[in-house]
Amino acid sequence: MKTVIDLKPEDIHELRSHWYWFLIVGIICLIGGFFSVYRPFFATFTAEMLAAWIFVFSGIASILQAFQSGQKGKFWVAASGVLSVLLGIVLILRPLDGIISLTLVVAVLLVVYGGAQIFYAFQLRAFRGWSWLLFGGVIPILLGITLFVQIDQLAGVALGTLLAINLIMNGTMLILTSFAIRNLKDH
Repeated sequence: MKTVIDLKPEDIHELRSHWYWFLIVGIICLIGGFFSVYRPFFATFTAEMLAAWIFVFSGIASILQAFQSGQKGKFWVAASGVLSVLLGIVLILRPLDGIISLTLVVAVLLVVYGGAQIFYAFQLRAFRGWSWLLFGGVIPILLGITLFVQIDQLAGVALGTLLAINLIMNGTMLILTSFAIRNLKDH
């Protein structure tokens, strides 16, 4: 089954003239992904620190927004900003505890996502292939439970490994997309 995208000739020309950016970003993702496979703890630590600084900066932005706007509920916006900053600081000062906490959050998200997918699969039982959706829901639940049960052994590498998988998949997709864009034909 082919998907048809209706692009104007100038859109195609614009995409084709910048196809190499998709290639460059894809290669960078692949390099980061393979590095994360090689050094999963470093990748996990980096992801934890990135999350910490995102909490700090988004909290500061929330606080500034609360005091610069005349909106109702600005106290709650400022309070959530302060909590975000504090959370970021705790993650920066106690990175190993942060790694465990973030890994537990990922475990919960995997279980919830898998449960939702299983629920959705049962809603589609009348359709062919619904069992693949069911199978696709069981896997994240098993991963989430494994993270819970073996948190002390897996916390240091779990986030880095998931990051590696994501970077490798995105890098591959971007590289393939770059070549597809380069080969786009005018209508």
